[in-house]
Amino acid sequence: KNNHKHNLFMSGRYAFEYALKILLKNNENISKILVPTLICEEIITIIKQTNIDIEFYDIDKSLKIDLLDIENKMKNTFSIILVVNYFGFPSQWKELYDLRKNNKCILIEDNTHTLYSKFDNKELGMFGDISFNSLRKILPLLSGSELRSNTDGIKFTSSNKHRLPSLNEFIYSIRNLRKIRRKNS
Repeated sequence: KNNHKHNLFMSGRYAFEYALKILLKNNENISKILVPTLICEEIITIIKQTNIDIEFYDIDKSLKIDLLDIENKMKNTFSIILVVNYFGFPSQWKELYDLRKNNKCILIEDNTHTLYSKFDNKELGMFGDISFNSLRKILPLLSGSELRSNTDGIKFTSSNKHRLPSLNEFIYSIRNLRKIRRKNS
């Protein structure tokens, strides 16, 4: 894999923070970020540190995006849209691509609840211009995240926040293997 296309980080929040800083540094015309009303507080804290305007867009009880709400909020602006694949289910990517055709925006795919899920034979994490995940939310790990660029115009350089798990984290991560092996014996 090309190092400009992905980086490993300690957590999804570090990956998101790094991506947001790179996007804002390289795109001075970005005026705001649109975030779903259902989002963890850590994401909001990170966004507030960048001093970019935050606007929340509506989602319904079934976690579907109110696309008209997004379209109205991004008119005549260059916006970032944070899109969440909640609980491993794909968001409305076809509709979001249609929306992007008529508006200038960057799609960030929050894939922190997903691992190996697909939509239209394409892995989740490959739909946004960039995506990030949080391995500890899905695997028995203490940390880990991959930040991925799916767009040629967005490149990442090495970051001091990325690293592989330490030996202690790895040992902790495989702690249940003995129990499973004993059960199967």
